[in-house]
Amino acid sequence: MFIATPVAGGSTSGTERICQIDQLLGSRRFVTRRERLDRLGVSWATLKRDVAYLKDCLHVRA
Repeated sequence: MFIATPVAGGSTSGTERICQIDQLLGSRRFVTRRERLDRLGVSWATLKRDVAYLKDCLHVRA
């Protein structure tokens, strides 16, 4: 599965982002899209790909 790179100026790798998304979603019942985008510093398309990876490959409910 393809994990996108961060947008210009972003500093996290795909693997780090996947871990951050997992931790963020595990810490609360609901996290807004805007909060995830702001916290990760990535585009909406990148976030969608990363969440799809979590769901499809790691069987995480996101």
